[in-house]
Amino acid sequence: MTGKIANSPPVDLPHVDVVALLDGLPSPGLLIDASRTVLAANQPARETLGIIRPGESISRSHPIPALLEAIDQVLANGKRTVRELQLSTTPPLICEASISALDIDGRRYLLIVLIDLTSVRQADVVRSAFVANVSHELRSPLTTLMGAAEALEGPAAGNIAGRSRMLALMGQEARRMKNLIDDLLSLSRVEAQEFIPPDQDVAVLPLLEGARERLSERAATRGIEIKIIGANDVPKVPGVDEELFQVFDNLISNAIKYGAEGSVVTVTAQTVERGVRIGVHNHGTPIPATHLPRLTERFYRVDKSRSRSLGGTGLGLAIVKHIVSRHRGTLLIDSSQGAGTMFSVDLPTGR
Repeated sequence: MTGKIANSPPVDLPHVDVVALLDGLPSPGLLIDASRTVLAANQPARETLGIIRPGESISRSHPIPALLEAIDQVLANGKRTVRELQLSTTPPLICEASISALDIDGRRYLLIVLIDLTSVRQADVVRSAFVANVSHELRSPLTTLMGAAEALEGPAAGNIAGRSRMLALMGQEARRMKNLIDDLLSLSRVEAQEFIPPDQDVAVLPLLEGARERLSERAATRGIEIKIIGANDVPKVPGVDEELFQVFDNLISNAIKYGAEGSVVTVTAQTVERGVRIGVHNHGTPIPATHLPRLTERFYRVDKSRSRSLGGTGLGLAIVKHIVSRHRGTLLIDSSQGAGTMFSVDLPTGR
């Protein structure tokens, strides 16, 4: 293709291999003519849009109304336009189509470049859902606090027993709100640092013993014993002390919370290929398999009423997931009738 570009200083264009030019683009790109016929498409375009046959009209192979309307608009006025499209692919993709006119040798061609916006739009949905969940989680204790305050001003004003109940309820809901805010701040910090790998070496045993010491009184109230096995024999791992402590503390706390009374929570540490595996096992009601893939979602609870009554915020495992991710590890969950529930954290020993 040779000639001069309109609205620019005269430049003699060399012969251009359009296919090679499009293949140099990192994003899906197509070149069509004024009759909407596809002249060329690069490999990313074929991977994104499926079968694209040069010589076939794009209105036949991909009859997307918004795209065809934008093409007609650019063909008519020559001005670049951008449209957001939803492609009927598997899975569906949301793309931004940038359509530019190229006037060469008195003929008009269109260059179409697609930018994948799917992850951005999904992030918007997740963010909106997160805000809605936070609002819901805060509204419930706030409503209870307001009701208790009104009762103190009214029916419970002269009732010592009623006043004590209302004050206890207000304290409980205030602590619930504080726990939620603390976990939200913790999650925010962890997410902000998730892509920064740790550069210090951490011993596993002191962290496990610290978590056991902190939770021993809570375990004793349910007659549960916490046992640590094998932690003396594993090497150090690259990590951040307080973050890994938070992981082990959270997993052991959950094991106590949902384990059977009078049982044993077993914490194991062993060397595995490429790293160290720390397992936290309890005996109790198994988690149904349908819930396992969603346990690390924010605010996801298997039993919402029980979790709230036990003081859970629904954010603990989400925090664990992000911390483990920062440490370049993996979180495994297994639960079955008779065998109990095992949370395993694999951490690499090398940087």
